[in-house]
Amino acid sequence: MGARRYQNFMMRGKRYADADVAALDLDVTATTVRKHLRDGTPDLCGAGKSGVDPMPVAVRGKRFKSPQAAADYFEVCIDHVYRRLAEGRPDDIGRPAQRGMYLAHPITLGPVKFRSKSEASRELGLGKDYVQRAFARNSKRMIERVIAAAMTYAAKHPSRDAKGESV
Repeated sequence: MGARRYQNFMMRGKRYADADVAALDLDVTATTVRKHLRDGTPDLCGAGKSGVDPMPVAVRGKRFKSPQAAADYFEVCIDHVYRRLAEGRPDDIGRPAQRGMYLAHPITLGPVKFRSKSEASRELGLGKDYVQRAFARNSKRMIERVIAAAMTYAAKHPSRDAKGESV
């Protein structure tokens, strides 16, 4: 049997002779004690805490002390926060799902820009896929109606700039 590696160490403010003695005192296994010593977290051993340590999270320029705090602020579940962090898209936390937007073709109609032709149809109050059909058919009359609706929309929404974002 080899020499014991973890001997005479401090854990939670108390000195222990080895991992077995600490395990008996803290009511955990010796393996757990050695893991905490190896990971550099001896003060957490036997404290009843498990899982990932809280980490600060930044979402859209706002800092949160933990992912749970971000989830509470945006009224989403913690899994949503961790998923977006893992995907490298923390700024999408709390925003509506954008399914299918990778297929969208942005369109500029007069002074306003929309992320897709479907969004333009919805925002302009035209029928479903009207903008897409107007350009697919190359119908002068339909396109004129779309442009007129875009001008009316721009007059009613002056805060929306040419990039399609609110100012």
